[in-house]
This record gives sequence, C-alpha cells and structure tokens, in this order.
Amino acid sequence: MQGDVIAEVATSGEIFADIKILPGHRLLRAAATINLRTWTFMNAPTTAFKVTYHYKISEACKGKPSVTLNLPTDVSICSPPNPPIY
Repeated sequence: MQGDVIAEVATSGEIFADIKILPGHRLLRAAATINLRTWTFMNAPTTAFKVTYHYKISEACKGKPSVTLNLPTDVSICSPPNPPIY
C-alpha cells in the first residue's frame, strides 16, 4: 500500500493540540496519526501547519525500509516490495 497522507495540525507549543487527517487510505491515515502523537516540541510557539506523509513501495529502497524527515512538514517512508509467497 502506498500514497500520501496530509495532516492539518495545531500545536500547543509542546505537543499537537489538534490533528485533522485529510482524505487518504484509512491504514495510512492511522499510521500518520500514531506517529504524530509521538512528536514533542521544545519552547515552540503555538502554531498550525500541514504535515505530508509520503508512503512508497519501491525497489529503490534496496532491501531496507527508510524514513526521510524534512521536519516539520514532510515525512517520506519507503519500503521494498515483499517477495512473492508461493
């Protein structure tokens, strides 16, 4: 499963006070929400912004999953495809 998930978030200065996930696959939305709830901020002002998660399945991952963070607005997750099961 692959695709993008966009979250509109508002911070309290320390954690996300509000997370609104825009349309996307429900499993990817759930994964993004779980990850966002782990984020904490230090001495940050109260603010709102969008975070885009890019979930991709690709041979380019070279056998290992990878995560690229361009915080706070962009998270890319790449995973190689599963081998066929016979």
